[in-house]
Amino acid sequence: MVATLEQSYPLGAAVKLETDLGETVEGEVFAFDDSADLIALRAPCSKSSKAVTLRIIKASCVKKVLQSTSPHQPFYDKLPAIDERRQHAKLQKATQVAQEKVERQGLGVSKEGQQIFDCIYKTLPCKWQEKTIIVLNEVHVKEPYDTSSVTKAHSDVPSTTLERVILMVKSERERLGLK
Repeated sequence: MVATLEQSYPLGAAVKLETDLGETVEGEVFAFDDSADLIALRAPCSKSSKAVTLRIIKASCVKKVLQSTSPHQPFYDKLPAIDERRQHAKLQKATQVAQEKVERQGLGVSKEGQQIFDCIYKTLPCKWQEKTIIVLNEVHVKEPYDTSSVTKAHSDVPSTTLERVILMVKSERERLGLK
């Protein structure tokens, strides 16, 4: 009866092998695949580093087992403890980022409207109110999102703010190839 790779090379066993090319290879059996006839060996890169080298060897190319030591402890490394506060903070941050992304998407607006919003958003705080872009709570940009649709939200908005938004809308429409 032919031994399986699992019987010949148990997980976690320290082995030293000679290949049919005369090369000596050593490491800990990390994995094996009977159907592909492969053995994976794990060996440290250096004594001071936690980095490892994985080496895949065709089992049929092993000429001789020079040394084999059974695993002294369970092979599987202990998983690190999970810091629940850190996980919760990461989840909160990811939820906040996703919520902000959703809020930046206009519902039922044209592609051009969304592109103009995105352009303004990079420079000035803005938000959607239905299909209207509200910039700095002072300027409204309504459909069809051209310079003539940019208006003051109230009378005491500085003209420089209005002119700045008009310039941004005009520049973005030109960049998009729109009139």
